[in-house]
Amino acid sequence: MRTVTLTSLRSQIRQRSDTEALTARFPDAELNEYANQSWAELYNLIILTNQDYYLSQTTITTSAGVHTYALPSDLYMDRGADVNVAGKVLTLDRWEFSERERWQYEFGWNNGGPLAYALIGNNIRFQPTPSGGYDVTLYYYPVPARMTVDGDVIDGHAGFEEYVV
Repeated sequence: MRTVTLTSLRSQIRQRSDTEALTARFPDAELNEYANQSWAELYNLIILTNQDYYLSQTTITTSAGVHTYALPSDLYMDRGADVNVAGKVLTLDRWEFSERERWQYEFGWNNGGPLAYALIGNNIRFQPTPSGGYDVTLYYYPVPARMTVDGDVIDGHAGFEEYVV
């Protein structure tokens, strides 16, 4: 872990660009915005190379006859989902919109639990519709934290914060 504060990032940006005395020309708010934009881009690059530094998870418990549930409010991108069926953890397939009918009929071996999922808007939808309560673990990347106050930090891991600077 290698955390760096917003204050430190601003200072490094000013040093690197030799603009330390030009605070009126480049106010903190402007540099904060540039740092946040660069941080979001770096975060995206890290997760798109299958690095799971920022991976999070949540558990969704299904109910009989209900196939759609709200996603976590901080979800940026999903990584996968597992379901616990009769004590066994099974990886759910991710279905595409064009496959929505296919999954309605493929059940039986799993005791009525979901076999696949899709993210639709701000919801997750399971197919086939669960026939009972099952714990589904959704693995996802949260939205990158936006730095707004001087003490806010990002984790650059191995010096990746240099990209932000």
